[in-house]
Amino acid sequence: MPSASFKRISIIGVSGSGKSTLARHLAEATGLPRLEMDAAYWRPNWQTATDQEFAAEVASFAARESWIIDGNYSRAYQPVLERADLVIATELPFWTNFWRVTFRSLRRAFTREELWHGNREPFFRLFTRESIIYWMWTTWAPRRERIRALFEKLAREEFPGTQALPLRLVTDKEREVFLETWRREGRLIRKALGFPVGTRGLLCVRHPLTDQVEPVRGTIDPGETSRQCIIREQAEESGLIFSDDEQSRLRRFAVRSAIVQTDAGAIEFQLHEAFAVEIHRDLPAHWDHCVTGSGVDQNMNFSVEWVPLDQLESRLSPATQVWAQELRQHLAQLRS
Repeated sequence: MPSASFKRISIIGVSGSGKSTLARHLAEATGLPRLEMDAAYWRPNWQTATDQEFAAEVASFAARESWIIDGNYSRAYQPVLERADLVIATELPFWTNFWRVTFRSLRRAFTREELWHGNREPFFRLFTRESIIYWMWTTWAPRRERIRALFEKLAREEFPGTQALPLRLVTDKEREVFLETWRREGRLIRKALGFPVGTRGLLCVRHPLTDQVEPVRGTIDPGETSRQCIIREQAEESGLIFSDDEQSRLRRFAVRSAIVQTDAGAIEFQLHEAFAVEIHRDLPAHWDHCVTGSGVDQNMNFSVEWVPLDQLESRLSPATQVWAQELRQHLAQLRS
């Protein structure tokens, strides 16, 4: 599982969803070398590379130690996915996507903007089946569904051959805050949440200052995996030390992004990973625990309690209620 810093980032999305713009800005923020798949595929005079030439060039770039690659040509994407430690999908509503592709194509045609290797988009082509506008119109729905299916498997760590972490950016605001946070922090801010489930329900902690009930959560430190983070945070905040068997059965079941306001007043983009594990040993109905570690909650006394699974939406804090349905679905799949 990748650490809190990423060296190989794949950016995918339907045509005109902004993946190349995001890749360019992220390359500027990170200093990572970038490959645009379109530039590798198209040759001068709108000729195309052969499948072998294209696949070889993409695979050679993907074999490097670090990179950003934007594009998702199926004929060459497998080595990118196998090597990536972060996959970002740019998404837009259909009509937003359509109008942006249309205006971009018209601008390129009228200004004679150079695209790749001296190619320029001819005006007459905009009204043919070779137009990127027509391509986006006919492929938007199936490509979006394929990307979402891929991301569901990546979130649950069920896609063979890769351990890439998925991140969906579905609004301009998310992309803006995502880039601002990365520029300021020099990395993607990630949080891990732990969902230990027993016969009494979900094990949660009640914060002494806010009186909110929620699962244990913590920030993933640089060089630390998300699993290591949740194992550490669970021990520090609740006193529950996972056994070796429980650690081996700790499974990620969902990934969500969030825009939050920090204690310092900054607007921050965060990526949250949720992990669940079933606890088969007998634990008390509730207990108190003095928080250890070096965080802001150090030396505070937390109340540790079980929340019945059918009461998650009413008992959990608003920030963690969103995980309830996905948690129950995950547990149902495990038990079936």
